[in-house]
Amino acid sequence: MRNRFTAKKRKHYTLRELLLPVVLFAAIGVLFYFGIASIGRTSEEERLRSVSQAVTKATVQCYAIEGRYAPSLSYLEEHYGLMLDRERYIIQYDVFASNMMQQILVLPKGFDKPPSFDKPSGFEQTGDGGAT
Repeated sequence: MRNRFTAKKRKHYTLRELLLPVVLFAAIGVLFYFGIASIGRTSEEERLRSVSQAVTKATVQCYAIEGRYAPSLSYLEEHYGLMLDRERYIIQYDVFASNMMQQILVLPKGFDKPPSFDKPSGFEQTGDGGAT
């Protein structure tokens, strides 16, 4: 019969036996890090797209109501309730003429490279500032 109160012999783990769990844990950590970074980039691109669409919709709404495009972003903010985070984004609103669609560009402050996203459907812009 075996005595319960005697100490069990401890098995000593070798480096080889410990290496696999450590490598797996590190690999999971790296995958988790890159997954979170990817989600962050995707959400920032979505915010940029949302701001660009909001400015475009307010511009088109102004044209539909007044028969001319807004002369400035501040006009859209005053009269059409457009709310912009100017501390976070650089918004370029090029006015060519009151009857031509404005060229709108939204970039995050301190960007490394411009985001790559499609223009909103129905509001594709050409190089001359006109809507197609």
